[in-house]
Amino acid sequence: MNAITVRGRLFPAESRAGDISLALALGAVGFLLNMLELQLGWGMHFMFGNALIFAFVRVLRRRWLVMAASISSLRSVFLWNHPWAWVIWTLEAACIARFARNASPVRCDVLYWLVAGTPLLVICYGLVMDMDQLSLLLVIAKQATNGVLNVVIGEIIYLALLSLKAPTRWPDWPKMPIESFLMTVLLAIILIPTTVYLSIDAPAREQAARSSVDEVLQERLQITGATVGMWADSRATVLRMFAAQQSFGGADPAHELPESLRLEFNGVAVVAKDGTPLWATAPTGFAWSALPTLASQYVGKAGSVRLGSIGGHGKDAHQQLVLVVPFKADGIPAAIVAPVRQGALQRVLSDADGSAVDETFLTNPVAGTIPLSQPDPLVIRNVTRIPDAVRESAVKAAVLISDVVYGNALMSDLRDARMARAGSIRGLPDWRILSVASLAPEVLKAREGQLRLFTALCAFVVLVTLVASFLSKQTRHSLRQLARSAADLAVLGTRRETIDSLVIAELNEISGKIASASSTVSQERGALVSYQRRLDSISQHAPIVVYALDVRDHSKGEMVYVSEAIGKILGYTRDEAAIAGWWSHAIHPEDYERCIAAFSNLQSGKVVNVEYRLRHKLGHYVWVYDTLSVEANSTTGNFEAVGVFIDISERKAAAEQLLQADKMASLGRMISGTAHELNQPLNFIKMAASNLREHTRRGGMPPERVVAKLDAILSQVSRASAIILQMRIFGRMPRETPFPMDIKAAVDSVLRMVVPQLELDGTRVETSEHAPRVRVRALPVLLEQVLLNLMLNANDAIRARRNAGDRREGWIKVSFGQHDGLATVTVEDNGTGLSAEILPVIFEPFFTTKPPKEGTGLGLPISYGIIRDLGGTIRAENTDQGARFVIELPVAE
Repeated sequence: MNAITVRGRLFPAESRAGDISLALALGAVGFLLNMLELQLGWGMHFMFGNALIFAFVRVLRRRWLVMAASISSLRSVFLWNHPWAWVIWTLEAACIARFARNASPVRCDVLYWLVAGTPLLVICYGLVMDMDQLSLLLVIAKQATNGVLNVVIGEIIYLALLSLKAPTRWPDWPKMPIESFLMTVLLAIILIPTTVYLSIDAPAREQAARSSVDEVLQERLQITGATVGMWADSRATVLRMFAAQQSFGGADPAHELPESLRLEFNGVAVVAKDGTPLWATAPTGFAWSALPTLASQYVGKAGSVRLGSIGGHGKDAHQQLVLVVPFKADGIPAAIVAPVRQGALQRVLSDADGSAVDETFLTNPVAGTIPLSQPDPLVIRNVTRIPDAVRESAVKAAVLISDVVYGNALMSDLRDARMARAGSIRGLPDWRILSVASLAPEVLKAREGQLRLFTALCAFVVLVTLVASFLSKQTRHSLRQLARSAADLAVLGTRRETIDSLVIAELNEISGKIASASSTVSQERGALVSYQRRLDSISQHAPIVVYALDVRDHSKGEMVYVSEAIGKILGYTRDEAAIAGWWSHAIHPEDYERCIAAFSNLQSGKVVNVEYRLRHKLGHYVWVYDTLSVEANSTTGNFEAVGVFIDISERKAAAEQLLQADKMASLGRMISGTAHELNQPLNFIKMAASNLREHTRRGGMPPERVVAKLDAILSQVSRASAIILQMRIFGRMPRETPFPMDIKAAVDSVLRMVVPQLELDGTRVETSEHAPRVRVRALPVLLEQVLLNLMLNANDAIRARRNAGDRREGWIKVSFGQHDGLATVTVEDNGTGLSAEILPVIFEPFFTTKPPKEGTGLGLPISYGIIRDLGGTIRAENTDQGARFVIELPVAE
């Protein structure tokens, strides 16, 4: 099952659930990242969650990429209270997924915002949500910049993943083209520092705007508070004078207010402490029934002028302002109550600073908020909804109040936002002035600066995109020229000249080096062709088969090359030898297991040397000597093997003849002892036959004695026949394959042949068995030949010692046993021993210490070869009394 990409996919082709899971995970993580938006002030934010989605534009299928982007972009709906940004960002992901396959994702995104994104923003924000022109232009510039920056960051993330060896798990991830790389780098240099600057500058600009409005509000509050306080004091004086005239003037109290008071008050009443009206003017739109309440609240209490209210309870109920002035009527504590006309304070304040007071309010914890005029209902609603804690904080600093409505652009709502600041009124401690001012002038001023910056930034993005496209095209063309030069140099060996059209110094330098190297490569290629021709000539005419093969599962694999000499040695063509399984089927059955074992577990650096038989095309078998060397391919890391084999059939035949000659020489060295051993039964037979003849001439002998004589003769004949049979068996050519055999049987067979000769020479033989039934895989004839050689050599060493004047009794000790999975046979003597010069070369062919015509120097080398071929070892060493030869062979299973 292959993992592919859509350019590639992260999961196997059948794993649709894996694709969906990855898309959902990326969308969820992108949504969380979008919650960490970058504040740019007044409803403007940069969100970077989609950058994570765009990092996988090359490895996710289109539908899953769009799904992940749509999930990630949902954050914009919650943040900006409308779905249009989500729609446009989802379409952006669809456009990139569709067209970025054959082009740079950054260039595709820039084209998207130029062709589709900007018109969609005009329709959604300008026509549907009726956004003002300045804010609309800023939204277009900001959204386009945010979108392009997301794609740039996504490309940077993809580069980081490539650098962190993600392709080792998903090797099909495509590499980034030069166009994408250049655009990513150049736009990152522009966009990332600018974004950082905006994120630092925006809070400062917003704070400056708020501080500016706060200063205006503070100034307004100071003027308004002082004006209201002065108005209350001045009106209190006028009301006292008017009340005093009514109480002490001697005339009936007036029922009409003078003109100066009628403009500001609905009426005037003097109220006793118990709420009883002492006198009052004619009421005008005032509920005089509320007088007892006012009396209980203010009459007789310490303090100066008070401003009260009469009306419904709660912040949203209509309130009637009342000016309450302490007064004594005929020495009785009383209060002057004067209901303030609607709009009276507004006229007073307008006269004071020359500006409207549409957004100024009186606030009291009991009476609530009372507008001093008829302001915008939206302002009244926002002010009345201010929590008490916020009202208290508004005394120290201005607070932001705005009405965010779903479906409206957040930038439009914040453009219409207002700030409120509260202040005290001199002489009226129970009341505060709450003044509200619009932020629109400061917001528009800040947005004009941001628009200029974003416009310049967008222009730079378009310009850099064009420049990067041109540069990438030129660079791609230059790199392809270099690649073509390098390819021609590597494959064809053609000489390349320097490319003059390159404008980048490093590329021009590389071109020069390629051109310089082409000359050297041409020379080397010519020399290589010459060497190749010589090697081909050698491989064709030399009696050596050269082959190369792949190593599979640490064993011999298929032939990838075999020289033509295989036809001369085995009769096969190169194509026939390259057929899978040819080699294993051509091995002789008796050599098959040994060859397979030798050529198994092939590792780098291992060298194998094996002699075995291969079937000739005509049917007979050919002995070959095969040597194989294993090396690791530096490019692929796979093991490769190169080997040669030669025909050793003639050498094998010569070795067999030499082996047979050595046997005959060994038999010749035993001839005197054998003749002596045969002479005894022959003499007995002669004597018995003569005795029978004499008795027959004399008239015979009893049948019992004749039978006994004949049995004795047959026994001696059997004895002689056994000696001759053993020598015949020893002297024949071995044709069998090795099989498990008992070492003791081989030792006994050798002793039957060699003991007569040893006894004739006065040498004693001792045997010892340290383990019962020690079995090895061998041919009895070959193992007997080795033991016979060692015993005869030991006897020769003992005779040499005697000839030198040492008359001690000679002895040969033969012992055999088993340890650590090895069977051991030791042949030890008390002869002359081995000198230090002899030990290193004792097993070399034709080396001998015997006089001429007495030794060939082949006995020990042949013995060494026999033991080696059986998988064992033989070594020689000195003892205190003579020499010792130790044979070690693997124990047969």
